Amino acid sequence: MEKKRSKKKRVIVFLLIFVAIVIGVVAVLMSNEFELLDNKYLDVRKISENAQRKKDTGFKSGSKIRITKISKVQQHNLYVLAKVWGYVKYRHPKITDGTLNWDAKLFRVMPRVLAAKSKGKANQAMAVWLEKFPFEIESLNAEEQREYDKNIKKEYYRTDMSWIENKGLLGSRLSGYLKRLSKVKKIGEKGYSVYMKKIGPEDFDLINVSMDCETGNDMKYDDSGMRLLSLFRYWNIIEYFDGNKNVIGENWDDVLLKKIPELATGKDHKSYSLSMANLTTHIHDTHTELVDKFRVMEDYLGAYIPSFTAVNIGNKWVVEKTLPEDSIKAGDTILSVNGESIEKRIKRCRKYLSVSIDNRYWYAFTNLLGSNTIKAKFEVLRDGKKMQCEATCVYIEDAKAERDVVDNESKLMRDGTVGYIREEGEGYKELDDVMEKFKDTKGIIVDLRYLQPPLIGTCLPQHLFSKPEKYFTVYAANRFVPGAFTETDGWPCGRGTAKKIFREIGERKNLMEILNYSNMTNNGIINTWRGKERKRPIYKGRVVVIIDERTMSKYEIAALAIRKSPNAIVIGSGTVGANGGAARATLPGQLEVSFTANVSKSYPGNKQLQRVGVKPDIEVKPTVKGLADGRDELVEKAVKLILDKKPFSKAK
Repeated sequence: MEKKRSKKKRVIVFLLIFVAIVIGVVAVLMSNEFELLDNKYLDVRKISENAQRKKDTGFKSGSKIRITKISKVQQHNLYVLAKVWGYVKYRHPKITDGTLNWDAKLFRVMPRVLAAKSKGKANQAMAVWLEKFPFEIESLNAEEQREYDKNIKKEYYRTDMSWIENKGLLGSRLSGYLKRLSKVKKIGEKGYSVYMKKIGPEDFDLINVSMDCETGNDMKYDDSGMRLLSLFRYWNIIEYFDGNKNVIGENWDDVLLKKIPELATGKDHKSYSLSMANLTTHIHDTHTELVDKFRVMEDYLGAYIPSFTAVNIGNKWVVEKTLPEDSIKAGDTILSVNGESIEKRIKRCRKYLSVSIDNRYWYAFTNLLGSNTIKAKFEVLRDGKKMQCEATCVYIEDAKAERDVVDNESKLMRDGTVGYIREEGEGYKELDDVMEKFKDTKGIIVDLRYLQPPLIGTCLPQHLFSKPEKYFTVYAANRFVPGAFTETDGWPCGRGTAKKIFREIGERKNLMEILNYSNMTNNGIINTWRGKERKRPIYKGRVVVIIDERTMSKYEIAALAIRKSPNAIVIGSGTVGANGGAARATLPGQLEVSFTANVSKSYPGNKQLQRVGVKPDIEVKPTVKGLADGRDELVEKAVKLILDKKPFSKAK
């Protein structure tokens, strides 16, 4: 008897230890310190710490390059240097294995390029410089070769790299070096771009384009070399890792050439930050945000923004919701801020804040109504009369948090016949609870004008249709060919989605991925890490999704996912048009910039959404009178559509 108890005790202890280990591993996986790379744990912070390049500290305090005036020849030669430096940066084996500090190498060759009296002399200087870095072309192993062949077969887009064969631009010696380098396919894991083994349908995804590999340098703002490094770094990141470069609508090479004199000869912090901010506007991407830790942009446009919210109605900014103590009222059309007309402020914002679609700038123009004081004066138009009003302002970061929490509550409307989804939080269990409460309603409204749970596009459709359906495809950076993007397997939505993904992960027999993914997808339907599903009825009522120019990124995708329900329709106005995964990169002088690192195309028709946005089935816009009366005309229209017995008519 005693032996049995002892044996039972040992079994319990063993199980407790096993559970503790599993919990510990999951905690590590879910932390921000580790990423999963090729089925191995990778501490991203140590990518640069372990690299040989860290020992090259010759330019840690600056480049020692000063340019007061720049000639046309120098401008051209720096343009070629930027392209050559960037092309080599993401391919050379001694760079991607962490040996060479490519920023430091740039500063060693730049004086020779600047001193060159002709284009030919500059090309010769660059060729001599690069030949100091010989390389071997290592073959891919069998598994890598299969992946490479698959990526080439499914290639969606590749940036134009034919210039490396242009001997008129480069000379034969420099061109020859780059052409040979183009044959390198085996990219190391300690370079300036890092890929992670994906969880789910995608294979690899870009997770790092300088955050840990290019630490911030000490910067004197008249340091021409550092300013040019910032330009070169950003330009090449977009050239090789922005999946939407083909739709920016501008010649990216021309942008580089034109920006060189401005950045090379600038002298102060303000001109540097504003010049880099202006550079980001040329990619026309609302995902783009330049964060300056010294807050130059905030000082320039106003660090405080009003606590009221405003919406864009026919290119006029109309107050939507206000604080009771403010003299400004809902329905007021804003004419000026602290004496500056709204038209001038829009023009100022356009110069430094990137937008995907010109007339949809609510999301990007946070600073549009900005002030440098906590009280701001507004001239408004109310009932046809101009009036002077004052409004309380709050610090911009606090205001961002506050403005996203508007009517943050899911609720029943119209005597319980209509459900309204406006749910903050993680959203997995919450949405399941909400749908349980709404199961007997005639319809539900999903308001995507405001923040919703991050995975609402995955979670909610599991209640709406009974089998997985593909609703968007991701085109991600090809880890073997910088500048190329390849089609991944795409993402499904609907009942059984998570189960399908679990099965795909299980085929790779990777327990850690299963544990990690289960934490991310436990949406109230998936019950265990083995993919067991709780029983939930498919919702039979009508679904109306509301969108407008505040609907961005994953919420644009969510609108299309929910729309796949046969009983769903989308109303409102066009969305932002910024889709795909956003990545961040660091720049000298404590700057950080975001951009879209991969492409999302959505169904039906596998159409690209970047710079297009989601178009509603029925266009509905608020009116000045409606706002003044305190009405939400889009919600009113949604309720009418739900209670109306006419069948929905979706746009093609």
